[in-house]
Amino acid sequence: VPWFRLAYQTIRKEVYLDRGEAVFRLESHGSSGVGLYALEFRPVKAPVIRAFSHRPDIDSSEIDQAISRLGQRVRNNTGDQAASNQLDILKRLRMALTFYEQGGWGWAVRHTGMNQIQRMYAVIDLLQPVIADPADPVYFNALYLLAKTQYWLVREDTLLLPDSRHTEYFAALLKQFPGHQLLRMYLGEKIEDHVANA
Repeated sequence: VPWFRLAYQTIRKEVYLDRGEAVFRLESHGSSGVGLYALEFRPVKAPVIRAFSHRPDIDSSEIDQAISRLGQRVRNNTGDQAASNQLDILKRLRMALTFYEQGGWGWAVRHTGMNQIQRMYAVIDLLQPVIADPADPVYFNALYLLAKTQYWLVREDTLLLPDSRHTEYFAALLKQFPGHQLLRMYLGEKIEDHVANA
């Protein structure tokens, strides 16, 4: 893994078992080898929370409350796979949001051991499994955070993220939230500042 990325990648995919079996093959495409930290098979369950809001941005307190409720639910019933799955997704989204909001402050660098660019890449790595399921209640929230992160990395230096998909993500979000001004601005539309003109 490049130095500026997380030391691991989480891949989330839906698979169908054939005769109750699954064959998993891991190969290295290079001389450095590859390691596997964990392999989990979880039953796919319907989400147990509703979408937080009718907007793409999200307040961290909303996530914290949902994490607290789901954590208690899992502690009360360790076999509740639907709650466990959703809790994992929410924890990833929360950590990504924290890294994004920490910005370039010196205290954040000291606290995390990562500079701002490293944390922005961590946001991208954390959100990939979250956006793997468009039916997830936090899909659009995660996609918005991912799009913003990619947008600002490219603004910082186009070489930082040559495979950025922020324009595609913002366009998909605008279809879902057509009245959202920030989305239109991210896509290049000029929005009049009514306060300045008052």
